[in-house]
Amino acid sequence: MKRRFMPTIAAFIMLVFLLAYANYYETDDIPPPGMQQPTEIMYCSEADISALTWVNAGGEIDFRIEINDGHGKIVAPALFDADQLEVKGLLAHFGELRAQMVVEENATDTAAFGIGPDSPVVRIETATASWQLTLGERSPIGGSYFLISNDDPRVFLVPAYINGAFNKQITDVRSRAWFNQDFGAITHITIEKPGEKVVLE
Repeated sequence: MKRRFMPTIAAFIMLVFLLAYANYYETDDIPPPGMQQPTEIMYCSEADISALTWVNAGGEIDFRIEINDGHGKIVAPALFDADQLEVKGLLAHFGELRAQMVVEENATDTAAFGIGPDSPVVRIETATASWQLTLGERSPIGGSYFLISNDDPRVFLVPAYINGAFNKQITDVRSRAWFNQDFGAITHITIEKPGEKVVLE
């Protein structure tokens, strides 16, 4: 009697296992009505980004940040120390950027989305690839923004937070610190003025 039930029990256990697997691994979140699953625009992560470049309407560089081991430095139009918190925020914004929706699969005229010669442009570079992203107007519904990537015929709808990253100025990203050295190991300070010298140890 036990031998007859063994195949049945084994089949039942296998069925429960398959149902649990399908329920846990083979399901996708259902997006809100009118939305799609997040779509990749750039196939890179925050850690992959090696440079960010803001380009003006004439195609010239406004400013450029190069990143090495997570530390950013402004290299154009001149060498400046960058505010590392700003750099970290920008890397996070572009590294996490996903399209909420593809609104046009093969756009031949992007003017309808507010994308033209005067639109803000940012180039993102990694060690092996680069993308030039152009931000369009704000969507009439939901507050998201239209965006295109070079060599990609699609028009994307992206979260509103990215607008701030596209409209950064060099003054926003430059370090405001007078000194960039670590003063934690200071052994003495000398203060001099006419006729007087004070040394603090």
